[in-house]
Amino acid sequence: MKSAKMLAWVVAAAASAALPALAATVTVNAPAGSETNAFAFVAGEDSLAVNTGATGGTVHLSPYSTHTGGTTLGSGTLVLQKPVGAEETTGELGAGPFVQQGGTLRYAGPADGVWTRAVTNTASAATAAVVWQIDNDLTMDCDVAQTAGGFVKTGPGTLTFTQPFNFGGTTEVPGSTRKSMMDLSPDRAPTQGHGNFSLVDGTVVIDTPVSDDSPITAPATNVLTAAGIATVGTLTTLDGTETTGILEQLGGVTRTAGILSIGFCNGSTNNSETPLSPTVRVTGGRFLVGATGTAAVYMGVNESVSAFQGQRSAPLLDVSSANRFICKTTDMCIRAITRHTTIRSRRRTLSK
Repeated sequence: MKSAKMLAWVVAAAASAALPALAATVTVNAPAGSETNAFAFVAGEDSLAVNTGATGGTVHLSPYSTHTGGTTLGSGTLVLQKPVGAEETTGELGAGPFVQQGGTLRYAGPADGVWTRAVTNTASAATAAVVWQIDNDLTMDCDVAQTAGGFVKTGPGTLTFTQPFNFGGTTEVPGSTRKSMMDLSPDRAPTQGHGNFSLVDGTVVIDTPVSDDSPITAPATNVLTAAGIATVGTLTTLDGTETTGILEQLGGVTRTAGILSIGFCNGSTNNSETPLSPTVRVTGGRFLVGATGTAAVYMGVNESVSAFQGQRSAPLLDVSSANRFICKTTDMCIRAITRHTTIRSRRRTLSK
């Protein structure tokens, strides 16, 4: 016969087992400059925090995590090998949302990857930027919002948005090199200032739902910037490090409220035989530049220079049909000084 003390222990143990486990935060920190494989999986209602310090290294996570509490990236680089689709219940990010406060999210998974869970970018400091390095093609079929800091897209892959997005909370770090240089530190953080939205390399495709017969005054469903500058193709002052990018809109109503920069001049006196060609192409929906009458499209322009000069940018603005590209400004809309600038329109397309 069990003693009263033993029975009390059994009852207490049973009651404890019946209580739901408290959610915990699992933290993975990698020293800056290092590469860490953290292959223990996270499950239940737990959350995962990667590189919570100001700097961090590269982290590879278990592809078998199922946690629902969400994943947060603070600094360094987080490498994803699996898509984050609705049918995916396991993966580096588990089954919860993703928040990026800094550092680089590197997608190195299959080229047909689809992401269907909510994403929030909120840089921990207004001077910081989040970086997405897209090595292979990735489609964001989910809500994407940024509430602070800048956004930088790098990598050769194509990043496609099929749901409305909002980068209206992005901030700019002026500095003396904000529009002509995008140096990245070893943990991929911008070190020389940055714009609100910077497409450094590869392609961004906007293909969000909108009727082609929507009125010109239709409100924007996609916000590229609420102020400041959006850059396509970023140049540096170091030979051989210039970059290009392609921004293509197939559908949606997209607004950038400030300056749209296509291939900023790097101030070099050396011409390139094969200049890079940063491109903005609009074949569907509406692309709106400006909000209150103060906006412009800079093509190969350096804000501090007002004359032609040798440089490596051959910017292209390509618009397919009437009223696709609308520039709301009280001043000259397009300012182009590079010898290689091309503005191509199949019909009347530039409106004021």
